[in-house]
Amino acid sequence: MRGQNLKLPLNNESDGMFASNRDTISSIRQGILNILLTKKNERIVKNDIGISVSVLNGVLFENNNSDAFQDKLLTEIRQQLDTYLIDEEGNPKVRVDDLRVYTKEKNPDFILEDNTIKIKMLYTILLNNNIDNTNTNQDAISFNV
Repeated sequence: MRGQNLKLPLNNESDGMFASNRDTISSIRQGILNILLTKKNERIVKNDIGISVSVLNGVLFENNNSDAFQDKLLTEIRQQLDTYLIDEEGNPKVRVDDLRVYTKEKNPDFILEDNTIKIKMLYTILLNNNIDNTNTNQDAISFNV
């Protein structure tokens, strides 16, 4: 069975091909991570894909605790998913149900290092553009930057 997209990090399978995601949930999850962990202008052909928020681009001393910073980050994540996580007809593949940014200063219960943020997203995978929840799957993703 052929996969839907490459599984990262790249690993060889027994047939010499790179390992791939073979189900919709892992394929969508990989697509989300690819979008969110790509810096703007990093890709030559699609240079507008990715996040431009400076903390994700490795700039030190950005105030990641400000509401303005977190609002900008959340807005850009939603825009990127709406633009690039779509099917062949231009319909969204996911609906973001909950998207949050956590910092050490605002969330002391989280174990985070200084100047690190945690992004948590709960989303619904829309199968066959079915938005009435009769044929959907819910998944969550969380990572630290």
